[in-house]
Amino acid sequence: MAEQKHIDLLKQGRKVWHSWLHRNLDLIPDLSKADLAGAKLSQMDLSRVDLRGANLQGAHLRGAQLSYAFLDGANLAGADLRSAFLREADLRQVILRGAHLNFACLAQANLSGIDLSDTEARGLDLRKANLAGANLSRAKLDQANLLEANLSEANLQGARLSSSCLNSADLKKANLCEAELSKVDMWFARLDGADVRKANLADVNLTRASLSGTLFQESNLSMVMFISAQLDRADLSKAKFWKVIFGHTDLSQVTGLSTIYVSPESIVIDLPTLMLFQGTFPEPLLKGAGLTGDLKPLPLELWLGEDEQKQEQAT
Repeated sequence: MAEQKHIDLLKQGRKVWHSWLHRNLDLIPDLSKADLAGAKLSQMDLSRVDLRGANLQGAHLRGAQLSYAFLDGANLAGADLRSAFLREADLRQVILRGAHLNFACLAQANLSGIDLSDTEARGLDLRKANLAGANLSRAKLDQANLLEANLSEANLQGARLSSSCLNSADLKKANLCEAELSKVDMWFARLDGADVRKANLADVNLTRASLSGTLFQESNLSMVMFISAQLDRADLSKAKFWKVIFGHTDLSQVTGLSTIYVSPESIVIDLPTLMLFQGTFPEPLLKGAGLTGDLKPLPLELWLGEDEQKQEQAT
């Protein structure tokens, strides 16, 4: 249980609280199970504070420092956490439903399995955060920084992540059906087995992304960049293509290419991509690239330089 002395000090305001903290650096303030619903705690230093089981429902915590705080079982529903710092916080058992999280820092926080469905939070810092199995369905998380975040098996159905950073993020087996992902950076992202059906990926950068077994059916792939991407067993059935770039990407094991919707001469396919393809190149892709006829492998001298030809012949 919380110590009443610590609660009384907190209620005296930021100046008194911080002065007391600086005089007691070795002490862990005990506010566990305290009723702080609606409390005005903006810009307060609550790092390293024991807030386990505390009721912070509707509390004003804008700009508060909560990094490394003990928050197991705390209720932060409806709390104002805008620009708050929760770096490396363990939030697995925390109630955050309806909390205001715009521009909050949750870098390296543990949010695995948490329910953030329908949350509206712009500019969230979730770098290297653990969101495995989290429920983010219909969440509005535009301009979020999810660099190297773990979102494996997370539910992002109908979520909005426009202009977010998902570089090197782990999205294996995540549900991204009908998600709004326009202008998202996904360099080196891992979406193996992810469900991206009917999602909007307009202007997404998938350079070196791992997309093995990813489901893209009926998704909008306008202006997407597939550069050195791994697309084996990916399903692109009925996906919409416009100004798409394929660079050094093997499309041989991709399914559904004969059913894609594409405008004539609206796709860029580089020579390595053409050469890597095994079999007959799908007609829609040929038309989309402004090519016609049965594409045959080119002679070495037409696509290898003189030095490369000599090296190839030597081997």
